[in-house]
Amino acid sequence: VRMDKEAINTHVRALLSPALGQGIADSLKLVERPEFNPALGPVDTLGSILRLAGIGAPRAGESEQDRVLNRFYERLEVYSPKESRAIAIRFTSNDPDLAAEVPNSLAEAYRHSLAEQSIVETDEVQQALAPKIEKLRDEVVEAEAAVEKFRGEADIFKGGQQATGLNE
Repeated sequence: VRMDKEAINTHVRALLSPALGQGIADSLKLVERPEFNPALGPVDTLGSILRLAGIGAPRAGESEQDRVLNRFYERLEVYSPKESRAIAIRFTSNDPDLAAEVPNSLAEAYRHSLAEQSIVETDEVQQALAPKIEKLRDEVVEAEAAVEKFRGEADIFKGGQQATGLNE
């Protein structure tokens, strides 16, 4: 299915959802990395100098989760290149392995959430239709019984390979 720009933009926004970001941050244990959790200490000498000057320290009242997600989204870029139906995910990190792993994990997590969502939607539709299907089954049984009763009263039972009547 070819998607229009609005559909692509919807997917781009969904890839930036906090739930996906938190899932990736948790699975990759970003809270344990000073690059994403400034409460653990500075990452480099510039960070150390800034911290001595009172800049770059964790903000008061900011939770550990908020710190990690803020740093995560500062380094994450999700976009659709012009005149393209593709979605690009770019992530920067001091660790090149992590810089490659985050976009792959994010794309896989999003793909998994889409598949799970379609399963949930199908289950919800099945549950909504179950009473209607059961009612229609009862109506079919009643209709078949009425047809058989009519055939019996009109003496038009048909059977056998040539569908011959009972009297014949």
